[in-house]
Amino acid sequence: MSLQPRLLHLKLLSSNYRTFSTRIFQACRRVTLKAFEPRFLLPTNIFLSVSLSAVGDLLQQSNLTLTERAEAHDLHRTAKMAALGLPTGIICHFWYIWLDKNYVGTHLRMIAKKAVIDQLVLSPVLWLVYFGAMGLIEQSGRQKFIERLHSCGIPMYAAEWFIWPPAQAINFYWLPTKFRVLYSNIVTLGFNWYISYLVHDQPDE
Repeated sequence: MSLQPRLLHLKLLSSNYRTFSTRIFQACRRVTLKAFEPRFLLPTNIFLSVSLSAVGDLLQQSNLTLTERAEAHDLHRTAKMAALGLPTGIICHFWYIWLDKNYVGTHLRMIAKKAVIDQLVLSPVLWLVYFGAMGLIEQSGRQKFIERLHSCGIPMYAAEWFIWPPAQAINFYWLPTKFRVLYSNIVTLGFNWYISYLVHDQPDE
């Protein structure tokens, strides 16, 4: 094949690739926009919470395998952590809708008020639901629930005061309601990694 036909062939391949890439991008964009429409927002938020809870555990387990503290991933453990994202997604979905409906505005005082209310009300509820659901899945009983609240929940809640109020200030100022759970789950990804460590990998005292 001479040079000119080769160039024409490469040009055609490049054009087809750009067309294919454009179509894929447009399809992804349409699906994303559809997912955040009001009628699909609840399942979208549940999916985000479940999937990112699983990602947090997978990251923690990857760290264990890389440092040779574990031989392989425990998929049952990841599935359990993913399931714990289900109630979180549901609660956060309705919480942010309620919060934005009753506390309207983006001026500094309102944002600060919403951030404090979020931390005082939502966060303790989520910890109670989280460890309560974990106890139900494991059938570990009330004593284990109380132990986890004390050893994991209280330290994490104290640490949250340094992270969540400023993070939520960004959330409440810049983002519309439909993206609040997505943003929160991205911020929570690091917490999910550490929660997985506290619950499963922290050495017993």
